[in-house]
Amino acid sequence: SLVSAASEIKRGLFDAALKYQQQHTYSDIKDFNELKKFFTPKNADKPEIHGGFVKAKWCGDIKSTEVLDELKVTIRCIPFQQSGTVGRCILTGKEATTDIILAKNY
Repeated sequence: SLVSAASEIKRGLFDAALKYQQQHTYSDIKDFNELKKFFTPKNADKPEIHGGFVKAKWCGDIKSTEVLDELKVTIRCIPFQQSGTVGRCILTGKEATTDIILAKNY
C-alpha cells in the first residue's frame, strides 16, 4: 500500500540520518584546547565545511560559552537523555554533569 511504502521511506531516511549523526559525533574531546583544535579549519584561507558534532560535559555557566564565539561554535542542544556521569567541563575544566552537543555555526 502507498501508506506503508511512505512509512518505509521515512524510516529509511530517519535511519540514514541517525547513522550519519552517530558517525560524526565525537565524545573523546576532553578540554578546550582539544575542542579548539577540532574546530579550527586546516586551511584558514579557504575554511572547509566542518560536519562534526562534539558531545561533552558542561558546568552550566552561561558566561563560559563566550570562548566559543572565536571558534564560531555553539551549544546545539542539551540532550533530554543525560548520561548521569560526572566529568570535566569542556570549557572551564570544572566538575560537570550536564551532557551537551556542540557544533560549528554557519
